[in-house]
Amino acid sequence: MLRFLQFELQQDDAESSTIEAMASVRKADVEALETEAKWLLKQLPIWLGTPPAPLDDGGEWDVWVQAHWDGQQPQSIDHRSPDHWGNTPPPSDSSGWWTITVTLVVTAGLAPMLNAQLLD
Repeated sequence: MLRFLQFELQQDDAESSTIEAMASVRKADVEALETEAKWLLKQLPIWLGTPPAPLDDGGEWDVWVQAHWDGQQPQSIDHRSPDHWGNTPPPSDSSGWWTITVTLVVTAGLAPMLNAQLLD
């Protein structure tokens, strides 16, 4: 299902779980990685049955996406409009790595469903 983003359980307790993936690719694979991440962001509300919202505000799950080239500061990506990444151009030597990190936080009730989709 996912080629680049490989999720791992980072924290699991009685109230919530945090699942995270990081993928780094060279310039030739940037489009493929971004396509995969955009697909995932569109699938999550379908799988989980609700839009993302901070758990502190009563939401059942939330997502945080960051991306950057080596040597640059990570940028937060607006998950509500994943078709507009706003990424910076690659370094002029094109030898750097493009990294995307996806962090998901879900309530204990949704954790099994997300785990089945991403960790199994």
